[in-house]
Amino acid sequence: AYSGLVKADGQDVNGLVRIVFSGEFFYSFRNVALYGSLYSDSEKDIPAYEPYIRYDMSQILDDFLAFDAAPVKEGAPYASMNQGYEIEGNTVLLPYDESGCYLVRYKHKPSAVLNTSDAATDGTVLDMDEELCALLPCLVASYIWAEDEPSLAQYYLSLYREQIAILDARAKKVAPVRIKRESGW
Repeated sequence: AYSGLVKADGQDVNGLVRIVFSGEFFYSFRNVALYGSLYSDSEKDIPAYEPYIRYDMSQILDDFLAFDAAPVKEGAPYASMNQGYEIEGNTVLLPYDESGCYLVRYKHKPSAVLNTSDAATDGTVLDMDEELCALLPCLVASYIWAEDEPSLAQYYLSLYREQIAILDARAKKVAPVRIKRESGW
């Protein structure tokens, strides 16, 4: 997308504007827009006239990890949107012509665990999912019993792996895929 400010001798132009393209080439334009009022003097603040407005969540949020299963929340006090949005990687695309307040749900990036010199008195709370915290005793037990009782260690490790498999299966997105026809067939 190309954008720019129409100025004459460094001053804003008020009134009629005519833009002329000349050359030995054919020109094709789409999604052309001229805005009558400025909100900023910066070219990066000019919105692109596209069907969607793009919001790169990794640029907006410091703790963004991934989108939730159905990221755009519906219902009061938020605007209702069933399938009008798109997801491209870390970017959510909201319709340009639909205004409102939207709640976008996402999974947050856990905070880093810092090594401290005195682990016994360190009161740092680990940023972990509650379901994963419930599995830690089985994993720790498998390491504790590893030398003394290998069969018991194997039992606790198998319990841990079973529960991890259940969580992985629950986390898979099974929402129906929406197909867009581009070629007409």
